[in-house]
Amino acid sequence: MVIQMFKMKTIQIILLIALACISFQPLAAGTSIKQMNTTIIADLNQTIDKDIRGLVDTDRLEIEFGPYYNVIWSPDEKHALINVKLYVCPKGKGDTQSGYISALYIAGKDFSNISRIAWTEFTTTEYGKIIESPSWSQSGDFFAYEELTEGKMYTVKSAQLFVVSTEMQQVQQIEMDNKMLRNYNYPLNYKWSPVEEMLAVPAPGKLVIYDPVKENNLTFDIDNDISNIDHLEWSPNGKNIAFLEGYKNIVNIDIDQKERYLMYSVENIGMYDTVWSPDSQKLVFYTLNETDENSENGYDIYVMDKNTNTTEKINQKRGIYSVLNWYPDSERLLVADLVADDSIGSSKLCSISITGNQKVLLDGIEVVEVHLGPDDYISVLDTSTSKLVIFNDSYKQDFSNVTGSSWINVDLMFTTNSKTSILNTSTNTIWEIPRSAIYPYMISVSPQEHFIAINNTILEMNYGNNPGIIARDQKNDSASQVTVLNSSNNQEQKVNNTAASQAPGFSAILGFVVFVVAMAYVHIKKR
Repeated sequence: MVIQMFKMKTIQIILLIALACISFQPLAAGTSIKQMNTTIIADLNQTIDKDIRGLVDTDRLEIEFGPYYNVIWSPDEKHALINVKLYVCPKGKGDTQSGYISALYIAGKDFSNISRIAWTEFTTTEYGKIIESPSWSQSGDFFAYEELTEGKMYTVKSAQLFVVSTEMQQVQQIEMDNKMLRNYNYPLNYKWSPVEEMLAVPAPGKLVIYDPVKENNLTFDIDNDISNIDHLEWSPNGKNIAFLEGYKNIVNIDIDQKERYLMYSVENIGMYDTVWSPDSQKLVFYTLNETDENSENGYDIYVMDKNTNTTEKINQKRGIYSVLNWYPDSERLLVADLVADDSIGSSKLCSISITGNQKVLLDGIEVVEVHLGPDDYISVLDTSTSKLVIFNDSYKQDFSNVTGSSWINVDLMFTTNSKTSILNTSTNTIWEIPRSAIYPYMISVSPQEHFIAINNTILEMNYGNNPGIIARDQKNDSASQVTVLNSSNNQEQKVNNTAASQAPGFSAILGFVVFVVAMAYVHIKKR
């Protein structure tokens, strides 16, 4: 009996040690972990939630789940756009039919005031409109968003692009090319200049370059026989726009000269998500080769020099390649060789120089998300195993149970089921926040890393002492109201949220503490 009790206690101790080990991630030597000091400045469930639920026609629809928030900060962090979806269905038909209410809001820096800009309704039976792709100009003085009218099979019947100032003045409404939009996945292909207040928009029969400050347009005609424009991208210096026209022409728009140039033309040509090199002097594209049965099929990767208009093939052999990004030196490309050595599952991650030199960085990859960070750091998330690896020539570290990751400046942010972590590659320090997102897209960090949005909670970050989460008292805060902007008559209404007088997030924190204490008590009782 004594031996059995000893064995049981030994097993319990081993289990506790195992659980403790699981909670830690394998770290490189010298890595330090610190808990982030954060202050909750807003709970969107106390403000926007009530407003968007009030938009549901309860005579026809019932709420399924949500709302889900996507927060997009302006570059100067003075404002934030909140793109929200609340999923609904016709009454009694939730198993077979669905839809959602989509709404766009704008908030000030501290989320002390929130205004609804627009909202739409879409269902799979009655169709309707959706709001997509909100984005900021480089100065943060203007933003744009799309309003799409959808029909059967989610085809886009029409689309309008709205350009709005932060003073909430609509400065332009542009009809987008319906013929092109039908074949697109979101976000659609309009792009802000990286250096000026200019916006490139594909419109019917033309490409429009719109300046919201000067309120004028540059227009460039597109051949009516061309079915679409693909991979529209500004050069990093903002002087050129390249795009693929009809899967056979690479076209360049010279902004200063106001001229259109055909740079390259061949059948079965394609462009990657990354086009321009960081120095704005080179472009990358590929051609699809369907040759006779005795030749090797696949892609060839080409790099074009904009100044000399010369083109060089850089891959050593044909294959199925995906160019993921340019390196900062503009001399190398990060490339996934998706079917290396003719064997599925033996894909490789490589760097290829513009002279054709290839270096294998990682072998045996499968379903992955790859991002290039500073100092040649590469992050690879295997979505099938939830394992994240970050490495360069002198460093390698891996983490388990990761649901999403992205780079913000020199920091890598990643999420697990229980927390959000920010790894600073310069100091080799990991800052942890004991909150995690329901979905990876429901977490975002402001450009200067002062704020982070996790699900419905907006937190201010402080890389200092006194770690923990503090709930700011909002009893007299105007964040308890949502201003509804009606562009047709410029009227405003206030939607009061009485629940916002509570300290947002406090109940969740208290619940977590109670849960931990309860689990500890149960364990003690079992002993």
